[in-house]
Amino acid sequence: MIDFKIVGDRQLRKKFMKLPGKTTDTIAKKSIGAGAMHILKLARKNQDRKQSGALRKSLIKKVTLNKHTKEIVGVIGPKSKFVVEYEGKRRKPSLYAHLTHSGFTDPAGVFHPGNQFLKRAGKEGEAFFFDVMQKKMAKEIEKSWSKLK
Repeated sequence: MIDFKIVGDRQLRKKFMKLPGKTTDTIAKKSIGAGAMHILKLARKNQDRKQSGALRKSLIKKVTLNKHTKEIVGVIGPKSKFVVEYEGKRRKPSLYAHLTHSGFTDPAGVFHPGNQFLKRAGKEGEAFFFDVMQKKMAKEIEKSWSKLK
């Protein structure tokens, strides 16, 4: 989980705090979505085990806002309704993504280690995530501020 605060430019922070409530939520969601997009691309690149390529194709990002706690969460994972046909059988990546990521033990008792593609993407892209998010947030604050005037 990545936690952040708005730091740096005081004027930008003051402008952000003076904006109406829903506008600040929208700005925060857009900026987190922009940063999560880079991590999504890294996750797709890191997912190297491939049979049908369905897991890579099904990975998406989703940004949600809890209206009660005002907590904004960016989630990266397989789309739940994504289905692909591979060798005459239907495959649903949302049902096996956790096995590919974390590993599993087969019926014979042999452990197959996972790929950890999401964890690696999060670690690799964390610094760039904050950079992209700050730039997007600054751009959106200035855009919203100019509309208010």
